[in-house]
Amino acid sequence: MWSGHGDIPLSLRVADGNEVDSAMFGKLMADFHKQWQIDALFVAAPAFYTEDNLQMIVSFRWVSRVTATLTAAKELLEKNSIDAFVPSKIPGYGIAPCCNDSGGVRQRWLVIESKARKESDFKQLEKETSDQKIYPGTIPTTKIVSTGICMCRRCIQPSQIT
Repeated sequence: MWSGHGDIPLSLRVADGNEVDSAMFGKLMADFHKQWQIDALFVAAPAFYTEDNLQMIVSFRWVSRVTATLTAAKELLEKNSIDAFVPSKIPGYGIAPCCNDSGGVRQRWLVIESKARKESDFKQLEKETSDQKIYPGTIPTTKIVSTGICMCRRCIQPSQIT
């Protein structure tokens, strides 16, 4: 673990090569929090996102990205409408906030859409389907994956997400 101020190492644990990373994230965070007793914001890799880890750090502040393979994420991406996105202060991005209770822990999820990624996905899909008999303008949009989801433990005010 590193500090956000100058990337100073705060904690280090050497693991054996057979250990599964996702099985240790929650324990490492809990041990760090117990030792340092500070109100830290933990930024975690997507492998962190397991029910066991969520239960271990239920009272901590954290943020992570979720993979689109998670069932709850798939459902959210399928049902999210274009109207749900609020333009971001960063040009070309939209954000759709929502809440989720995965792992029995209340979370704020932010679906983030990138205009550049969407255009890239469309070009790739057009390339893949160029030899198929598809009428112009009828490219199946279900294959477009231009969104990502990040989540955090404590809910954020809507004014903080743009």
